[in-house]
Amino acid sequence: AAEKNEMANQVDLLIQFGTQTGLQVGIMTPEHLIKAQKKKYRLLGQKIDDLMVTEQQFAQKMREQQGKQQGPSLEQVQAQMEMQIKQAELQQNAQKHQQEMAQDQQQHEQEMRQKAEMHEQEMALRRQRGSSRTT
Repeated sequence: AAEKNEMANQVDLLIQFGTQTGLQVGIMTPEHLIKAQKKKYRLLGQKIDDLMVTEQQFAQKMREQQGKQQGPSLEQVQAQMEMQIKQAELQQNAQKHQQEMAQDQQQHEQEMRQKAEMHEQEMALRRQRGSSRTT
């Protein structure tokens, strides 16, 4: 029993190394750690299979997560790009329309100023003619 406890302690040290360094440098995988945990408890006479995922379950879960991390499909990317292009076109059209409206307003204001100036000149001429008749 003491020998098995010593072996379990050695496996525990391996697990600690794996979690602290082995995974980061790539010399151990999560599957290795799962196997080591199970071996440690087997040496101690404990059955923990129902307390942890199997290596196969873990690998399946990782594949599913990688599939999710790969991102959207080509069709989704194309649809998103088409939507962005359409939005850009709409923004350009809106800006063009705003520019045209601003130009029309400026032109209208200029015409109104010219008409006002002409009216002022005409009124000044009438006043001048009216004052020259009275004298």
